[in-house]
Amino acid sequence: MRERISSEPRFPGRWPFIRRLIETATTPPIAVPLVLAAGVPGLAYNLWIIGQKLVSGPDHDDFRDFFIAVRVAQAEGWPHLYDLAAAHRLAVALGLASGLGPVANPPPLAWLMLPVVQLPYRAAYDVWGALMVACLLGAWWLVTPREGWRQVLSLLAFLSFFVVMKAVVQGQIVPFVALCIALAWWLLERDRQVLAGLVLGGIALKPQIAILVPFALLAAGFSRTAMAWAVITLALALASGLQLGVVGLAGYGDELRTISHLDQPYMRVGGAIPIEGLALVLQLGMIPLTLLAAWRNRGHGAALPISAGLAGSLFVTPHVNPQDFTLLVLAGWLFLRTELWPVARWPFLVLGGAIVVFEVAVHVPGPLPAFEAAWVALLAMFPPRVPHPIGQEDLPGPVTLAPSPPVG
Repeated sequence: MRERISSEPRFPGRWPFIRRLIETATTPPIAVPLVLAAGVPGLAYNLWIIGQKLVSGPDHDDFRDFFIAVRVAQAEGWPHLYDLAAAHRLAVALGLASGLGPVANPPPLAWLMLPVVQLPYRAAYDVWGALMVACLLGAWWLVTPREGWRQVLSLLAFLSFFVVMKAVVQGQIVPFVALCIALAWWLLERDRQVLAGLVLGGIALKPQIAILVPFALLAAGFSRTAMAWAVITLALALASGLQLGVVGLAGYGDELRTISHLDQPYMRVGGAIPIEGLALVLQLGMIPLTLLAAWRNRGHGAALPISAGLAGSLFVTPHVNPQDFTLLVLAGWLFLRTELWPVARWPFLVLGGAIVVFEVAVHVPGPLPAFEAAWVALLAMFPPRVPHPIGQEDLPGPVTLAPSPPVG
C-alpha cells in the first residue's frame, strides 16, 4: 500500500494550493529576485499593450481575418471560407478592411469559432481573448508543479513573456493548441493514452507548430496515443475536404501560397541560411533527430518526447511568427518537470528565453533556429538515467513506502 508521508508542517485550511503557497513562502527560491526584476516590468508592458488594444480597437489583428473568413463562409457557403475577394468585400462593409490578410488555418478553427462570430465584432474579440487567456492559465496549471512560490513565479514569467501576450492580443489560436498539448501530457502521465491522442487532435487547428509531437510520442513508445491522434486527424481532414469541396480546397491552396511570404523569415532556418536547398536539408534532417531524441528518452515519461517534438516542429515549420513560440515556453515547463541536467537546465532555458526576446526585438536571423536544434540534439545525446514510471503524477511530493499493518 502506497502512502504519502511528509515531514513538512501542515497549514490548516481547505485549499491545498493556498496551504502550499504559505508553507513555502518562508523559503522562496534564489531565483525570486531575478524573476521579479524581469517579470514585473514585462507584465506591466504587456498589460499596457493590451490596454492600448482595448482603447484603439483590434482591427489589425489575426482575429479580424478569422472573423471575416467565418462570416463569409456562413453567408456564401463553406467553399468560400478562403475566398479573399469575398472577405475583402465583407471587411469593407464592416469597416475592417485595413490590413486584411489571408487565413492559413484549416477549417476546424472556423468550426471552433462559429459560436463566437455570432456576436458583434468587438464583443467577439473580447470573448475570444478571454478564452485564450483561460487556455494559457489552463496549460500553466496542468504542467507546472504545485510548489507554492515557484508555481506563482512561473506564471509571472509566462505572462511577462511578450510572445505569449502577443498571441492573445493578435487573437491567435496558439494558446488553445498549448492547452491541448498540456492536457495530453497530463493524461499520458496517468496512462490515458487513447484519450491523450484524441486531445492532441487540437493540433489540427495550427498543425505546423507542433506537427512532430505525435510522431515523437510514437518513437517514445506511446503507440496508442499516436494511433488515436492519427484517427481523429484523418477524420478532421476528411470532414474538412468534404465541406470545402474542390473550389474551397483550391482557395485554401492559394491562401497557403500567399501566406508563405508573410511570416517572419528571421525566425526560420531559411532566414538564417539563404541557400534554399541547404535550409531544406537541415529541416529534413531535424525530423529523424527529433525522433531519435524521443526514442532515447523512452521510459522517462512523456515530458521530454513532447519537449523535443515542440522544439523540432518549430525548427522544421515553413511558416512561423513570434506568437508561435509560446509553445517553446510549454516545452520548457515540461523540460523542468524532469530531473535532466539539474545544474544546466535553468541557464539553458534562460538563454533560450533571451534569444527569443532578442530575435523579436532585433530581427537577427540564426540564433533561434540554432537554439532549437541544440535543444533537440542535447536531448538525443544526454537522456536521463533514472526511469520515470507512468502514473505517479498524483503524488508530486516526496513519497515513501509505509509498512503494511500486521495480518491477524
